[in-house]
Parts: sequence; structure tokens; C-alpha cells
Amino acid sequence: MYNLAGFVIRLWLVCCFWLCHQNYAESATYSFPVEKSHIAVLPANETTSIQTKGLSMKSSRFVVIQVHSQRKILFLSSNKDFDVDSTKTGKNVGLVTLLTVGQDKETWYIKANCTQNVTVSVIIQLYTDSDPIPGGCNQVFNLEQDPSVVIEHKRPYRSNVFFQWANLATRPGRKLPDCEDKEVLDNLEYEVYVSFMRQRDLGEDEFMRAVQQVLRPEDLKEHGTKIFSETDTPTSQSQVSVTSREGQGAVYSVLVRRKDTGHSATYTTAVSYACDIDGGGCDVSLSALRIAGAIFLGVVGLFLLLFGHRYFRASQVVFGFIFSGLLTYIVIFQAQTHDWVCLLLAVLVGVIGGGAWLAVWQRFNFPTAQVFLMGLCAGYVVAAVVFFTPFGNISWWTAPVNYALCYVCLVLIFSVAFMAFPKFLSIMSCCIVGSMMALWSVSIPLWASLEMIFLNSIYHQTQSSYSEVKVVYPLNMQDIVIYAFWPAIAILGMGLQFYREMGNAGFSKPFEILRSSVLRHHELPRPSSRGRNVYTYEDDAEDERHNVSESNSGSGLGGNSETSRLLSSGQSQTSAQQQPLYRSVHSRAQPSAPVNDSAKFNDVI
Repeated sequence: MYNLAGFVIRLWLVCCFWLCHQNYAESATYSFPVEKSHIAVLPANETTSIQTKGLSMKSSRFVVIQVHSQRKILFLSSNKDFDVDSTKTGKNVGLVTLLTVGQDKETWYIKANCTQNVTVSVIIQLYTDSDPIPGGCNQVFNLEQDPSVVIEHKRPYRSNVFFQWANLATRPGRKLPDCEDKEVLDNLEYEVYVSFMRQRDLGEDEFMRAVQQVLRPEDLKEHGTKIFSETDTPTSQSQVSVTSREGQGAVYSVLVRRKDTGHSATYTTAVSYACDIDGGGCDVSLSALRIAGAIFLGVVGLFLLLFGHRYFRASQVVFGFIFSGLLTYIVIFQAQTHDWVCLLLAVLVGVIGGGAWLAVWQRFNFPTAQVFLMGLCAGYVVAAVVFFTPFGNISWWTAPVNYALCYVCLVLIFSVAFMAFPKFLSIMSCCIVGSMMALWSVSIPLWASLEMIFLNSIYHQTQSSYSEVKVVYPLNMQDIVIYAFWPAIAILGMGLQFYREMGNAGFSKPFEILRSSVLRHHELPRPSSRGRNVYTYEDDAEDERHNVSESNSGSGLGGNSETSRLLSSGQSQTSAQQQPLYRSVHSRAQPSAPVNDSAKFNDVI
């Protein structure tokens, strides 16, 4: 009796243990149809199985599963043991499973080693023997076919996208072709796409929305932006570098297409924020420094836009600061990799350069050099805008020499083209740079991409390999509004300044003051301290009075009597009062030649 009771108890314990083990191993099971994306919740510290049916379709050859999590590391495998040769690890994982003849269903196993439930996005895609196999020629990872897209961040503003070459699918039961076969190499074409999330939105809902809209080939072409196209040649590399921004969510996808059949397949979609979202490294809030910088840029930008040419001396300080500070940052960065050190030195040298450039204007009053520097700063902005467009992604610019020469030419062409019109160049430069700075102050709190135009040019000039990076940034509604306002307010500012300066002659005789300072010529004019950009002759009245007095004293009408001297003095005062202060050097009254007394006597006789 006791033996029977003990046997029953032991049997009951074994069954409970077996049931608990089975419940732990497969606590949840999902059954998903193919070609549709789904949201699933994975239990904490448990293994979940995902099944699909209906695979025994005509010409079916392989199936691809993708699972995406925003923050947690996932383990996806084709067997329960999660061995190395059949398991993929990461936040965005995918597997390629080749189908056998008559196979109708497939099961995968997934788990997340964490203490909380994990929400994931799942899609299962069925492909035929006319499609390419993404990652079918893997030579780096453990899996024989690996459709993964790997994102690497060397710096917050740059992301490297890697993937493995694909292969051609064959009918079930046949061996896959060799990856080095010429037919495989010539028949496949690869395209890299990117799709951006909403700015400053790090939520899980936005993550799921952005991922699900680019999982299928047809959706990828509709919602993604193509940034790279490549074929497998002996010199090709299955990677591309693209621009990135810290805290900006980006979804990267690779599409491989067969040229003979026209069919396409997608790799496993990868998501990047260019920062550590799990460790709290993604900070999209406005710091006090960014707010102070936005206010400073706004004040200086509005000043240049509305009053830049009117207060010419103040604008010279601003442009001297911009030119010297920017040049210092680019030069120092080649030897110093710490950004804050380069930025601090650039600000210090910029302040000194702004004061020195004002001293040059005060000493020589040479408008040609002053407006040329202003044109260089405005030309730099114009060149940065040009290379921020798709024009900057032309393969010709991957050579740093080509990029540098074209950039310098754009900067110089803008200045040289308007050097014959210094007043026009001064006003236009103030409005272009001022409008950029004013809108930059607005784009900082809105998290718009206007500041990336300027930063993109800086990265090209400070990073040795940045010329290979493809420039791509999101274009949201706030970006469109800011880009539309930029030329509008620049033109309005130019119109306002031209209207205000309509009665001003602008810069006059720029070379005479330089010659007077260098050659110490007594007859050359000196700048007046009473006006702006105006040359006057303060000694004209005294010279006229001296000339008239000598001519009258030597004439036969007045002789050397006191009356004649008084008359001459009154005439000279009247002449001095009627003579305008602003005259050319050639219009000045020259001293008359002394009259010979013997010659006058002969004339009288």
C-alpha cells in the first residue's frame, strides 16, 4: 500500500516538474501569417515560440523573419538550444530559413533576458526561387545566411552601415550557386534606404510606427529615401557612411534586386539613434548653453540683417570674429581632437580678430579689403548650402581635393563677382549671414536641421574621411518653413537697407586714404571723423584764404594797402563759406603762380 502511494506521489512530482519545465521553455506561442507585421509581447526571462503556416506554395524557396525591439537585447534562433550557429543576437534580429520540398510550416524561438516584458515587432516574409537571398553570401558572421544590417557609430554625426552580399535563390532541393559565380555578381543590385522618425521623439510607439512602415520592399520604396546604390564588383564594399544626428531616430534598410527577374528582397531593418538610448546618453532637451547661444545668434543676426551696413564698424567686428574664429577652429582641429578646446581657442582668437579688423578699418579706411572679407563669409554660407543639397552627394566629391577646390571656388566667386559694387556686396553679405544666424536661433529650440548645413561643412574640413559620407537629414514641416523664410527675409533685409542708404554715396575714393597713410602725401585727403564712409578736406578753407590773400597782395588793384588786405580776407572768407566740404582732389583750388613785378611793369607800358 505504502509502495503504491509512494509511486503515485513520485509520478505526480515528475509530471509537475515536466509541465513546469515545458511551461518555462515555451511559456508563450504566437502563430503569425506571412507578409503582415505584428506586435507581440515577450514574457520576462522566458522563451517564446513563433510559428507560421501556409508555406507550401508554388515556387516557395525560403522565409525571412524579423524581430525588432527598441531597448532590449533579443536572442532569435531556429532551435530551442540557442546554439551559436543558428542564433542571432541584437535589438534588430532576423533569420533566413531555407525550405525543403513540401514544407508547410516553420517555428522559431526567441527570448529576452530581462526582468520586464518586452514589446517587439514581428514580420515573416515568404520568398520564391525567383528572389534574391539577402545575406546569402555571408563571410563575416556565424550564420551561413545572415540578412542583418549592422550600424556602427564612430562619432555622433556619422554612421557606418554594413551588410553582407546576397545570393540567388534556386528551386527546392537544388544547391545554391557559388557566391563567386559571375552570374551572381552581375545579376544583383543593392540599394540602401533611410527613414527618419519624428524629431526628439524617443518613445516606443514612434519606434514601432517607423519600423513597420519600411519592412516590405514596396513600403521601403514609398517611405524610405535612397542614399546609396552598389553592385558586387572586385572593388566594391558592402558598406556606406551616412550623416547622423544625436537623438534623431533613423531606420536603415537594404534592398537587393535581381536584374533578370526584377524581384526584390529586404534585409533586416536596423534602427539607430546615434547615442546610447538605454544608458541615458540620448539627451534631446535644451541646455542652458544652447539657449544662450540661440539668443546671441538671434540678436547678432537681426542686427546684421537690419542695420549691418549702416553701422559699418560694428559689422566689421562681427565679420572679423566669424572669419578668424572659423579659420582658427579648422586649423587647430587638425592637431587637437578635443572639441571644447578647439572651440574655446576659436572664440578667443575670434574676439582678437574682430578687434584687429576694426583697427584696420579705422587706420586705413580701405573698403575693398573690408567688403572682400564680408563677401568671403557670405560665400562660405552659400557654398555650405550648395553642398548640403544632393549636389554634395555626387561621387566626384569623395576625393578631398575635388571637394576642397570646388568649395573654395564657390566662396571666391561670390566675392569676386560683386567686388565692383562694394556697397551692394556689403549689404548683401550682411543680409545673407544675418538671416542665417537669425533663423539658426529659431531652429535650435525647434530641433530643425538648419544648423546641420553649417556643421556639415565644418566636418568636411576637419575630418579626413568625411568626404565619403552621404549627406541626408530629415525634412520636416519646420525645416520646410525655415528654408522658405530664409531667402524671403534676406531679400526683405536687403530692400530695407538699400532704401535707407539710398541717399548715401557709399564708399568713395578707397585708394587715396591708403596712399596718404603709406606715402605721407600732404595733398591727399584725410578721413573725416564727422561722417561715415565720407571723405572731407578740413584744410581747404585755410588754403583758399592763403591763396587769395597772396594773389590780391601781388595785384596792381590793391597794392599792399590795408584795405586790399581786408578785402582779400573778406573774399576768402566768403569763398570758404561757399566752398563745399566734400570735393574731389582734382577740384581743389591750386595756388596761383607769383607775379613778376618787372613783367607787370612791361605790361602796363
